[in-house]
Amino acid sequence: MSTSWRPLHCEFELWAAEYPDRIAVTEESGSVSYGELNRMANRLAHRLSRAGAGPGRLVGVLAERGSGLITALLAVLKTASGYVPLDPVHPPQRIRWLIEECGTGLVVGSNRYRDTVREDRTEFVPLDDRDLLAEDEHDPNTVPGPGSSMYVIHTSGSTGKPKGVDVPHSNPVRLFAHTRDKMGITSSDVWTAFHSHAFDFSVWEMWGALAHGGRLVIVPHELTRDPELFWAQLLRERVTVLNQTPTAFARLIDAALREGFPQNALRLVVFGGEELTPELLGPWFEAYGDERPRLVNMYGITEATVHVTFRPLDVHDVEASESPLGTPLDDLVLRLLDQELRPVQCGETGELYVGGEGIARGYLGRPALTAERFLPDPYGSPGSRLYRTGDLARRRPDGDLVFRGRADRQVQLRGFRVEPGEIETALRELLEVSRAAVVAREDPRGDLALIGYVVPAEGVGIEPREVRSRLSRRLPSYMLPTAVLTVDSLPMTVQHKLDVDALPLPWSGAGKPPSSGGLGDHDASTRALAEVMAEVLDLSAVDPDDDFFALGGDSIRAARLVGLARQRGVELGVTDVYTRPTARRLTTSDPLPAPGDGSLAEESTKTPALSSGQQGILYECELIDDPTLYRVLVAVQLSGRMDVAALKRALADMVERHEVLNGFFELDEQGTFRWCASPCPRIPVSVSFGVGRGEDFRARLVREWERKWSGHVTRDRAPPLHCHVLPRFDGDWYLALVVHHALLDGWSTAVLGTELLHSYRVHIGETEEQLPEVFSPSPWEHVERERRAGKDERTRHFWEQRLPRLDPGPPPPGGGDVGTAGSPAEAAMELDSATDGTVRSIAARLSVPPKTVYLAAGLWVTAALTGHPSPVIGTATHMRPESRDGDRLLGMFLNVLPVGVSLAESTRWEELICEVFEQEVSLLPHRWMPLADLVSRKGSDLFHVVLNYTDFRVLGGSDGVDPRERGWTFVNRTNFPLFIEVQHGPIDDSTVVTARSGMTSSVSLSTVRKAQRLMREALFSIFSDPEGEIPEVPSSGEH
Repeated sequence: MSTSWRPLHCEFELWAAEYPDRIAVTEESGSVSYGELNRMANRLAHRLSRAGAGPGRLVGVLAERGSGLITALLAVLKTASGYVPLDPVHPPQRIRWLIEECGTGLVVGSNRYRDTVREDRTEFVPLDDRDLLAEDEHDPNTVPGPGSSMYVIHTSGSTGKPKGVDVPHSNPVRLFAHTRDKMGITSSDVWTAFHSHAFDFSVWEMWGALAHGGRLVIVPHELTRDPELFWAQLLRERVTVLNQTPTAFARLIDAALREGFPQNALRLVVFGGEELTPELLGPWFEAYGDERPRLVNMYGITEATVHVTFRPLDVHDVEASESPLGTPLDDLVLRLLDQELRPVQCGETGELYVGGEGIARGYLGRPALTAERFLPDPYGSPGSRLYRTGDLARRRPDGDLVFRGRADRQVQLRGFRVEPGEIETALRELLEVSRAAVVAREDPRGDLALIGYVVPAEGVGIEPREVRSRLSRRLPSYMLPTAVLTVDSLPMTVQHKLDVDALPLPWSGAGKPPSSGGLGDHDASTRALAEVMAEVLDLSAVDPDDDFFALGGDSIRAARLVGLARQRGVELGVTDVYTRPTARRLTTSDPLPAPGDGSLAEESTKTPALSSGQQGILYECELIDDPTLYRVLVAVQLSGRMDVAALKRALADMVERHEVLNGFFELDEQGTFRWCASPCPRIPVSVSFGVGRGEDFRARLVREWERKWSGHVTRDRAPPLHCHVLPRFDGDWYLALVVHHALLDGWSTAVLGTELLHSYRVHIGETEEQLPEVFSPSPWEHVERERRAGKDERTRHFWEQRLPRLDPGPPPPGGGDVGTAGSPAEAAMELDSATDGTVRSIAARLSVPPKTVYLAAGLWVTAALTGHPSPVIGTATHMRPESRDGDRLLGMFLNVLPVGVSLAESTRWEELICEVFEQEVSLLPHRWMPLADLVSRKGSDLFHVVLNYTDFRVLGGSDGVDPRERGWTFVNRTNFPLFIEVQHGPIDDSTVVTARSGMTSSVSLSTVRKAQRLMREALFSIFSDPEGEIPEVPSSGEH
C-alpha cells in the first residue's frame, strides 16, 4: 500500500490498531470501541468475500441507523467493493429497483429487511447473524485502488430514473486532505451521524470521525425529527462537530432558545444540502457569538463529493440578503459560464460548473447522461472535466460566490434535491394516465409544494387519492406531490412549453376544475355538494368521487360541509360524511337516520344552558385551588407598532360579534352552574414588563400565565377572558389571551385569536376588509342535543352494548387515586412538516383523518404503559353545530368518548388505524351522550389516558401575520390522569405532541416522559412501515 495514499477505512484500521479501547461509536444502547468495531467489520467482510464481494463489485447496504450500519459499510469497503446505500425508510419497490439498477447481486443488512430483497435474484447476508462470531477477525489483505468505486449514491433524475453517482476512493480522501487543517479536525472531536447513509452528507460525518480517531454519535431517526430531543443529545454527548441543513438548524435554534441557549461543547457547525438564509442565524449569534462554535457554509453536490466551497460565517452575514457560498476548496475550480460556456463578468449571474480532483466518475450505467453533465473543461488542462451543476451564482468583487437559484427544473425540498421529471415518469407509468406534469408551486404559506397534474387515458376515470397512494409505494415521502389534480389537457405557451400559470392551484378558489370530465355529467345535487366540498377544503374543485378525508377533511370541516350542503338543498349529517365520504355517494343514498335528530325547538336552542362537560370543568375548578386549571393560554408574536387603544376596540368588536362573550358563569342555589348574560362587557387589557434580550419568550409567557395571568380569569367575571400585551426588546410584541375552557374550546380560542388580529389591523388602518358576518345557530344548540341523547332509545341501546366491553385496565404507573394538587408533569416533542406530511399521506391513503393515525398510536402507548392488551383511550370529540359557519362559532363544543381495541386482533398498523376509524364512525350518531352519564352507567372509570387532536390551521390565515415568522403558543392544563395533546400548528405545518399529567394526578414525571417516548416510537413505527406489524408492547424495563 502506498504511503502517500491510503483509503479512509485503512485510516480507521490504523486507529483501531493503535487505540483499540478508544470509543468509536455511541448509540442509545451503548458504545463500541475502535477495536471491537474493527473486529466486527472484519468478520462480516470475510463472510461477504465468500459471498462474492471483491474489487469491482458493488454491495447493497440495507440497515437502520446504528453500529450495525457502520459495521456493514466498513465491511464492504474492506472487501474492496463499493457500497450502495439502501435506506429502509424508503418504499420496498424503490429499494428493489436500486438493487437491480446497480446490478449488485449481493446485499448486506439487518435481518428484519430480508423480505425486501428478492432472494431469487440477490443474495442477502444478515449483519446480525450470530454465526459471524466464528469468522476471521483479522484485517483482510484486499485494498482498493484510488480510482475504484467507494460508493454509489443515487440522486433524483430528470429522466424519471434516479441517477447513481459513482464516487472513487480518492475523492473523499482528498476532501479531508483539504479540509482537515481548515477545520481543525482532531481525534478529540465528537461527530453526529445525523443523516441517512443514502445522503452524501453521511460520508462527511462518518469519516470525519472514524478516519481521525474521533467519536461518532448515532442520532436515531426519530430524533432527527425532534429538535428538542436532538439538542438534549448534543449536550449530553458533548458533540463538537455538527453538520446540518439550514432548515434543520433553524429548528435546532428554536430548541436551544426554549432551553435558554445553554453552554455546549460545539466548536464547529457545518451547513450544506440546501440554500442558507443567513438571517436565521441571528438568535444563535446573539447567544453564542461567532467564534465558538465557528459556523461554516459549504456548498456541495453529490457529483463533486459532498463539499465544494468553504465560507466561514460571522455576525455581519446576518444582514446579508443573499446566500454566501464562499470560495472553492484548494483542489477544485469553480467557473461561472453562460449558455455558450463563456465566462461571465464579475457581478453577473452565470451557471456554476465545478472542476478539479473531487469530480465523480460519472453516472453508473448512464454514459449519455454522464456525457451531458460531465463536460471537458474548455479552460483547463487536457483531460480535465467540469460538472454542470444547474445552479446559478454570482461572484462578488471580493471573490466570494453567492447563490442565485436554479437554472433547470430541479428543486430543493427540506434539504433534498428533487427532479420533478422523475415523479412525472412515475405518474406516466400508471395505466390510467396519458400525460403528466409535476410543478413546484408556492403554497399560501410561501413554501414550495410539488403539485402533480395528470391527463387521464381515454375513457378512464382517475381517483387522485389512489394515484398518490400508488406513488407512495415507489417514491420516498419527500418526493410525493402535495396534491394530484386531473386536467383535460396540459396547457402550452406559444413556445410550446408547459404553461404553468394556466394550471389550477389546489388551494385557490380559481382555476380549472381538476376532474377529467368536469361535473356536467352528474345531477344537480352531486354537483352542488362537490362545489361545497371544494369550498370547505379550500380547493379549486373536487371530483364527485374524491374522498373527503383523503383531501384533508376532518370533523370540524365535516360539520361546516353539512351546514353549507343543507343551504344548497342537500340533506345530510356528519355521520353520513364519515360513512360515505364522496359527493357522489352522499347524494345517491338516503341520509342515515340519526338518533335524536329532528328539528330542535327554537326556544330550546336560544335558552342559555351549559353542557355536562362545562358543568364538570367548572366543578373541578371550584374543588381544586389552582388558577391555571382549565385556563387556556394562546399567544402570538407580532411586529409593528403596538396600539393598545386599537386593541381594545378590536376586543369590543369580538364581544359584539359573539354572543357567548356577553356573560359569565354563576352557581345557583341548587348547586348548578348557569350562564348569565352581561351585555357588552369589557375585556380587560394588561401590559406587562417587556421580554429581554436572549430571554426564552415561551418560558416567560408560561411563567406570567402561571403566576399572574390565569388568576385574572374567574368564572364570575364577564367574560371569563383576559388580554395581555408583552413588549419585546426588539420592537416586536406578544399578544396573549387567557380564557376559561368552560367558555371556549381550543378551536374556538383559535378562531377568536384570528378574528381579533384581523379586527385589530382594521383599527390601525392596515386593512379595510371587514370580517364576514357569521351565520350560525345558537351556541346552546348542542346542549339541547345532549339532553335529548339521554332519552333516545337507540343511543341508550348503543352504549348499553358498548360499555361492558370496555376495560381500561390498570392506571399508568404512579397513577391511580387523586393526590394533592400541584404542577403537572409535562414532556413534549415536535414533528416537522415532513413528518406531519407523512401522517397526512398515510391518512389520505386510508381515507381517514390525521387524528385517527395519532389515536392508533395513542392506543398502543396506553397498552405499553398499562400492560393491558385491550387498551381504551378517551378522545375529545367535536359537537359543533352542523351549520354553514359552525366552524366560526365560539363556544365549548367538546365531549370525551372512549375508544377501545384489541391489539391481539389488529396486528398491523393499517388494520389498527382502520379499526379505530370504524369505531369513530360508530360513535358519531351517539356522541351527544355526556361522558359523566357514561361513567355513571359504567360505574367506574372508562379510561386513564385522553388524546386530544387540534388542527390550528385557521391561525395560518391571520390577516397581516406572516405565519412563517410569527410563533403561536398554546398552553392548557386539565385534570385527566394522563393527557396526550396533539397540536398541528399554523406556522410551518409542524405538529407538537405533548404528554401531561393531570393537576391532581399522581402520575409521575418519569411516566409522562415514558409516554412521550412511546408516542414517538409508535409514530415512527407507523411512518417507517404503515403496512407492517405493530411492535410488541414493551415491558416496563425496556424503556
